[in-house]
Amino acid sequence: MKLKSIIGLLFLPALVFTVQAAEFPLCLNGDGCGFLNADGTWRKTTAFDEVGEFSSDGLAPVRQGNKWGFINLQGQIVITPLYDRVWEHDSNDLAMIELRWKRGFIDREGNLVIPPQFDMSYGFAPNGLAAVKKNGKWGYIDSRGEIKIPFVFQETTGFMSKDRALIYEQNKVGAIDMKGHIVIPPKFESLWRFGVNGLASFKQNGQYGFIDRNDRILIKPQFEDAYVFESNNLALVKQGGLYGLINTHGKFVVKPQFEQAHYFQSNGFAAVQKNGSWGFIDRNGQLVISPQFDYTSGFTSNNLAQVSVDGKWGLIDTKGQFVIEPVYEKIIKLSDEFYKALRSNTWTVYYKSQKVFVSSQ
Repeated sequence: MKLKSIIGLLFLPALVFTVQAAEFPLCLNGDGCGFLNADGTWRKTTAFDEVGEFSSDGLAPVRQGNKWGFINLQGQIVITPLYDRVWEHDSNDLAMIELRWKRGFIDREGNLVIPPQFDMSYGFAPNGLAAVKKNGKWGYIDSRGEIKIPFVFQETTGFMSKDRALIYEQNKVGAIDMKGHIVIPPKFESLWRFGVNGLASFKQNGQYGFIDRNDRILIKPQFEDAYVFESNNLALVKQGGLYGLINTHGKFVVKPQFEQAHYFQSNGFAAVQKNGSWGFIDRNGQLVISPQFDYTSGFTSNNLAQVSVDGKWGLIDTKGQFVIEPVYEKIIKLSDEFYKALRSNTWTVYYKSQKVFVSSQ
């Protein structure tokens, strides 16, 4: 039968959505799960009950009953659903799993590498260490499950840069190195990740400044808010109720002029608000898309941004041109290429800028 129900969970990478491809595993609101053919026909299956988002390795979480495993792009279950929760595989080729309230790790073949034993955990960082919690304290393990940093910390975030992880004690934050040595004692109200220049913003007595990796304050606390330094050694900070850009000496190179600002995205654009409207600046503080939108959530990895105009949502590219006109009540990103948009109880599914399906809610 032809597809008539809106796609509820559609996570299909562009590299497989071609006319040569056969069928794609997905789930539909009200119609269960099945396979979508390139010609738009739908074949229902009872092999699985829910499919998550496909990652770049071609695997997606899949649910059978109340257990989770992994499925490949051909719809084959490659890791048997045995777990209460699963997360995608990280750069160390390990996926975090949860079973009976304990967490562990499996590899891409589904082999149990680290048995479920931790009360809480984060995925492995690129440096090969994962933060795990046991008996009320946090420590770090390597990809073989060996303890590399003892369980002594009240709270941690995992390594947010190669060799610095944040730790929390008594509502204060500091940092440790890869051996677990405290390099910045927990003394700040907040501390953010270290930028490419080795500086991180911190908050002390309600004001923000910048510190290096070895606990030296290089820019004293004086700002109302502060983001991370970018690759050009400029950082967004707030002073006098407005955001501008400073250099590593704490001097403004772009005077405060924006009412609100978001973090810079991977494409080098940051959403800013000026005179009540939102637009985008580059890393040098130059407006690249003039303020004209009611709101935006910023650009994502596919270089598209959702924007609101007169209460309706659309999608723009990095030139500020609409690829989906702002006529929808809601737009939901399904993958880098797929979006679904709601208008008057009707969902429209887009592949890039092209309408693929239109169906009832």
